[in-house]
Amino acid sequence: MEFFKDGGRGQASLFNVIKAYSIHDKEVGYCQGSAFIVGLLLMQMPEEEAFAVLVRLMENYRLRELYKPAMTDLGLCMFQLECLVQEQV
Repeated sequence: MEFFKDGGRGQASLFNVIKAYSIHDKEVGYCQGSAFIVGLLLMQMPEEEAFAVLVRLMENYRLRELYKPAMTDLGLCMFQLECLVQEQV
């Protein structure tokens, strides 16, 4: 898939899935960081399946908490990662 080429098929699929999710979950809406997850999904499955898996990931594994506008859970995860790294150094 061509995710980085202007007008590439991958970009259109990426846009479609992210746009569909932003309509599905208005609280999260569009978040640029979700493109990493969606891109990986699209490398393995068609758009419709990628959307369904994204919804399950966001809801069942609380990933949507990382993408909410305040991103408070993302800050918590980064703090936890920093603590783990410091323990190993």
